[in-house]
Amino acid sequence: MATSNPLDLTSVSSSGAQSQLEPARPALWLLRSLSSTQILIATNVLVFLAMLSHNSWLSGTQWSLDARISADFDDKVLIWWGCDYGPLTLGGQYWRVLTCLFVHADGIHLGVNMLLLWGLGKPLDRLLGRTQALVMYLLTGAASSLVSLAWHPTHLAYGSSGAIYGQGGVLIALLALAKLNLPRRQTFGILFWILLMTPFGLLFGHSSKTTNYIAHAGGLVSGLALGVLLACILRGSPLKRAIRERMALAVTAVILVVGFGGVIAMRYDVVWQYRLGLKVNAFFVAAQEEAVKRNPNDAAAHVKLANTYYWRSKYKEAANELRRALEIKPGDPDAMSLLSVSYIMMGRPGDAIPIFRENLSQGPQTWEKYLSFSDLLESTGNLNEAEEMARRAVALDNRSKSSHLQLASVLSKLHKTEEADRERKLADQLPGH
Repeated sequence: MATSNPLDLTSVSSSGAQSQLEPARPALWLLRSLSSTQILIATNVLVFLAMLSHNSWLSGTQWSLDARISADFDDKVLIWWGCDYGPLTLGGQYWRVLTCLFVHADGIHLGVNMLLLWGLGKPLDRLLGRTQALVMYLLTGAASSLVSLAWHPTHLAYGSSGAIYGQGGVLIALLALAKLNLPRRQTFGILFWILLMTPFGLLFGHSSKTTNYIAHAGGLVSGLALGVLLACILRGSPLKRAIRERMALAVTAVILVVGFGGVIAMRYDVVWQYRLGLKVNAFFVAAQEEAVKRNPNDAAAHVKLANTYYWRSKYKEAANELRRALEIKPGDPDAMSLLSVSYIMMGRPGDAIPIFRENLSQGPQTWEKYLSFSDLLESTGNLNEAEEMARRAVALDNRSKSSHLQLASVLSKLHKTEEADRERKLADQLPGH
């Protein structure tokens, strides 16, 4: 029979401490086992999934990954999650130069960047180590953000591509200048991803129309400069290599901070104009809100306030005012039209359809209304009714190129290929867009 001393507190405390530490060990082991590339990819994917959930909550729609594969997030969501926007970044939200590296507009944008990050990040992990590779990503990404801020500060900037081009620049410099003595197969693998980086960036940029080429250039140039510095360090004494690497990265960080101060001073007019605009907008909103308070039963006042909210991307507030206007004056065409569009902007096309249908029934019935309704129905999958609305738009104005193209789009989805081709040919013969 085994016995134990009830007064032996040492064994009890040691076993208790061990049991408390046990749950933490797997998490620590997992974190330590991940490379910088795996950490960065996981972070980007998790941020994207969180953005999906946030966007669904804002719009009141069901969470759906398919809906965001090729559809861009609203600017408001991108700004909320930390994209780089000059008036905010230069006005005090300095962290945006880094958070923008983890914000992506849609699933295709994320997928392309993560593919390139995987291909270029893995060799950097092997050559520099996890910590240095991670710092390299952040430094070149910050450099790309600063160049973008200096060049066009009022554009929204987001995505990992600036930092990825920075990784490519580092690898180019290391392959050219450092004596790496890599196996031929590994060298060819790195060159493959470097060569793939440019056409991917150009093709995606041509299709998305929002690619920030100046940020790519900033990331590439900063990566080349850092790569040259690291190549010199790698060719030096192995005993002092680690210290010199840390010093080089620290000096680079200081240079970026100083450069950021220069960009803030150079572009502060953007911040001033933005803040002035906010004051003017606030004045107009306050004036319209005061008009509604004075005349709470004036439908036109509610519609004017809703217009003010709508043009400031406050779609929920606009919808609230428009619903109140319709309570006061049922069937008001202006209120119904703007409410349906507000629902669309909120990502609630299903709520817009009955309002659109009622507005059409009251007239006037124009080809523009039928065209817009057909597009809305198509986006919700109501293809048969979308075809009917598109045909009515064409019937009202047979010279409308947009109506023929909309009808062709719906017919294609209904697998009426011959009719769709005929509509496209008719549209090609018409002027306009």
